[in-house]
Amino acid sequence: MNAITEINQIKYRSERLLLVALLCTCGGLAGLYFYFLSMSVIHVVINEETSEEMNKVKGVIAQLESVYMEKQHNLSIDLAESHGYIATNQKIFIDRSNTSVVTQR
Repeated sequence: MNAITEINQIKYRSERLLLVALLCTCGGLAGLYFYFLSMSVIHVVINEETSEEMNKVKGVIAQLESVYMEKQHNLSIDLAESHGYIATNQKIFIDRSNTSVVTQR
C-alpha cells in the first residue's frame, strides 16, 4: 500500500509542476502580448509624428524653392544691363591652342 501512495504522490507532484509551468508560460505569453501591443502602438505614434515632421519640412522646402524660383525669374536682361553688362550678338570663345594669347606664357 505504501508503494501505491508514493506513486500517486509522484504523479501529483508532476501534475502540480506541469500546472505551475503552464501558468507561468501563460503569464509570460500574456506579458509578451501586452509588451508587443504597447510597442506597436508606440511605433504607430512615432510614425505619425515623423510623418507630420516630414510634411512640415517638405512645406519649408517648397517655400524655399518658390522663393528661389521667384528670385531666379527676377534676374533679367534689364537687371543685368543696370549693373553695366551689355547684350551682344557676337559670341567670344577662348581658344586653348598654343598660339592663343590667353594661354601663352
